[in-house]
Amino acid sequence: MIRGNIFVTDGTKGDVAASSGEVSVPTPAEYKIPTEALAIALLTTDESGNEIQEVGIELTDNGFSPAVIVVQRDLPVYWNIENNLTDAENGTNLLAPYYSTQLTLGAGDNLLSLYPSESFDVSTGDNRFYCYVKVVEDLSVVDESTVREEVDAYEPLIYPSEVFESPGMSCCGQ
Repeated sequence: MIRGNIFVTDGTKGDVAASSGEVSVPTPAEYKIPTEALAIALLTTDESGNEIQEVGIELTDNGFSPAVIVVQRDLPVYWNIENNLTDAENGTNLLAPYYSTQLTLGAGDNLLSLYPSESFDVSTGDNRFYCYVKVVEDLSVVDESTVREEVDAYEPLIYPSEVFESPGMSCCGQ
């Protein structure tokens, strides 16, 4: 099941309407996503012979490493986030505002599957660390300096909790 939210706003870019009717606006995170290293997905095939891409990063007490991943548009991605935060055994929230999604990462390996069409960012639930997922047309011709420039110019935002809540749903999906 795919879950999502539809929010009605007053037309101001980035606004999110809370269920109470109030409009919440994302605020700048004042965080600079590190661009020294890029994790470029590897093209491969799955057990059925279908073309896929795989990429992995680590989450530590210093942030995501690498904090920029590059994937190809419209091709399934198997993305592993190795959660090595000191308190990882308590679970770590991962926020993906583009997908209006909040996930819990356990300690160690966490395999995420997605089918990307646009670039987006993710953050830890406390907005302490950010990662940027750059979507390109073709992995064989990635211009790393252009990717770095785009991410350097990108301003991560802190989104209101309403972005990640499903209206009318309880904690147990009922």
